[in-house]
Order: sequence, then C-alpha cells, then structure tokens
Amino acid sequence: MSSHAEKLRYLRALRDDYLKNCSPEQFELHGYTMMSNHGHINGSVKEDHVPLSDHMRRAHSRFGLQYNKRHGRIGKVAHDRPKIKASRQDADAIRIMLYDHFNPVRAGLTKNPTDMRWKQLSTARWMAYGEENEFTCVFTLPPWYKKLGSTAKKRQHAYRKMLDEWALEKGYKRDPKLARGNFVGGDLWVAAMRRKVRQWFKKQKEQSSSEAGPDPPAEA
Repeated sequence: MSSHAEKLRYLRALRDDYLKNCSPEQFELHGYTMMSNHGHINGSVKEDHVPLSDHMRRAHSRFGLQYNKRHGRIGKVAHDRPKIKASRQDADAIRIMLYDHFNPVRAGLTKNPTDMRWKQLSTARWMAYGEENEFTCVFTLPPWYKKLGSTAKKRQHAYRKMLDEWALEKGYKRDPKLARGNFVGGDLWVAAMRRKVRQWFKKQKEQSSSEAGPDPPAEA
C-alpha cells in the first residue's frame, strides 16, 4: 500500500463501508494517519465492539480483493488483524491522537503533521484548520477536542498549540527560546563545548525515542 493512490483507495473502502453499513450510534471514527505500509485509525466504541470489527473486516476484504485484481496477485494483503489499543482517559486519548498525527514526522517524511501533502492522508489539518476532505464526512470530532474551545476557531487554535507543544517536547522542533550562536574561545575549549552540546542533544533524542516506544498498531 505504498503508493499515494493505494492509500486513498484504502480510505475509500473504509469510508464507503461506514456510509453503507455503520452509524455513530454503533461507533465513531475520530481521526486517521496513513503511512507507507500501515494506517492509524482513531475512534471510540460503545459497549459492543462487534460493529467496528465487522466494519474493518468488510473494508479490508473489499480493499484486498481490489488490490489483488489491480496487481494480478492472490493471497492476503493484510497479514495481521487490526490491533486495538484502548484508552479511557482524555489525556491518553489526546496523546494517542498526537502520536498518530506525528507518525510522518517521526518517520522523516515531513517536518510538520499539517503539511499540505498530508491533507488527505491525515486528519491533522482537519483538526488544526477545519479543512475537510473526502473522508472527513464519516469522522466525528472526539469529545476531548470539543472541550478545547467554545467555537471551531478556538478549538482549531488550541489543537495547533498542542501540536506545537508536542513537537517541542519530542524534539521535532527547535525551541525558539533557546539562544543561537557560536562558542568564542580557544580551539580546544570550543571543541569541548560543541561535543557536550552534541551529547546533550543525542541524549534527549534517545530519551524521546525510549518514551515513545515502538510504532504502535492502528488505533481504534
């Protein structure tokens, strides 16, 4: 599913099945981020998780059959069932959404999750700027997001701030408060100071990676 076109076909399979067979009364979809070989789907379920499982099974079956037909192949396209990671607290739900939206940044594909190139492959711009795409019609803004402000503009501004704070916290963006400049002194002292700075940034990056852990499975 590496091509842009295949990612869009996958999302259309999800969208079309949801419009035909599902409803917010059964479960809600809140956000997504498509990567080269996997996707992150964020949502919430009611007491019964079966409708969501059935939805994913139907959408994956449709996409798999069409993918094999287009590429002249047989067999499974998705070799593992979707993995679900549950959360109940708003703080956890926010962290998961931010983690999902920053997947392209973490993979080195873009410097910002709201990059225009990802307008259709992620809900980041929808939540940060209110920009809809052909898939947002089946997505519902999560409860925690609706608490960010009394108007859509205020909520979008608040989410952009959350994205910015996450980027600073994880080291994806340089803190503008940090001074820029060069060390002035003897050659040996300057070299030692630069080495200390490099070691500090390396330690911060390793710490950020260990906190994030391995790339999690698609969320639901």
